[in-house]
Amino acid sequence: MPVIGKKEQILESATKLILKKGYSHTSVEDITNEMGIAKGSFYTYFKSKNLLLKTIAEKKIEEMMEKQDNILENSLSFEETLKNIILVRLKFSHESMKRELVLISLIKNIEALGPEIREILKRIEQINIEFIKKLLIKFKKEINAEEKEFQRYSELISAIIREFKVVSFFLDKSDNENIFIQDFDVVIEKMNNEKLEEGIDFIYTCILKILK
Repeated sequence: MPVIGKKEQILESATKLILKKGYSHTSVEDITNEMGIAKGSFYTYFKSKNLLLKTIAEKKIEEMMEKQDNILENSLSFEETLKNIILVRLKFSHESMKRELVLISLIKNIEALGPEIREILKRIEQINIEFIKKLLIKFKKEINAEEKEFQRYSELISAIIREFKVVSFFLDKSDNENIFIQDFDVVIEKMNNEKLEEGIDFIYTCILKILK
């Protein structure tokens, strides 16, 4: 099997187990047992579990930046660009949703993570903030906001979208002891709920009121 194939298989198995058991309860041995391979095969591709997590997070960053660049290049108006920013933050492919759930699992175990992984998680949010700031700069003549306040506006808007995402998809509102939902099928069902479109329209309208 080609090298890239085996590496992707390890990432897929690790993602599956982290979603099932959580980050802290998933060991390298669990991953290799799931795949039926020796530990040495794992360490051929990843020197540690932290490096594997870094790879998952970096794939998320790569995907985010590609989509964001495409939006800024191809959206015609401020309103269209803003709507697309919201959509790209709230609508995921199945593989992207799995990565999102892994990141949620990491946030739950933030104290157990190494400094490098914590920095990557911070970087993801910073990328989202910087993306919104680029939007404000590009359309600064069309919005009612002073340029010196763009950073604050960007942080506020990113937080609105982030919290809507967490509450809509990942927050466990049952009496379960878990704070976040980690069941992939449950999250997909929430994402496909017809009320989601209403929610997206609502936060889009709210953000427009802030900026217009």
